Amino acid sequence: MAPFGASEYLLRVTQVRGPRGATNSVQSHPGSVAVYVLAGELCVRTTAGQARLAAGQAAAVAGIGTTLQSSSCGSSDLLALVMSVTDASRPFSSPARFPVPELPSHEPVDPR
Repeated sequence: MAPFGASEYLLRVTQVRGPRGATNSVQSHPGSVAVYVLAGELCVRTTAGQARLAAGQAAAVAGIGTTLQSSSCGSSDLLALVMSVTDASRPFSSPARFPVPELPSHEPVDPR
């Protein structure tokens, strides 16, 4: 994770639970997010790709402003600890959207 500057920081540790198949909204945070999975599996989608973490695994999953979405993707319910360090002067979480991939350009087809 790249360091970031702020006049004041907010450290938040959250216990997250979710039945298998549960998915959160697409969002971004003004800081860094790391997770430790205690039970189940967590799938995290970012603009850089996807990661799957099983029980006992930990990872830094998002840097400042990274668009992300997570889900409980294992065969059992998810239990995880999420630690975030954010800019305290900004909202903790903001709705976000994944960029729409650009389609390759095509030459017009002559119907004749």
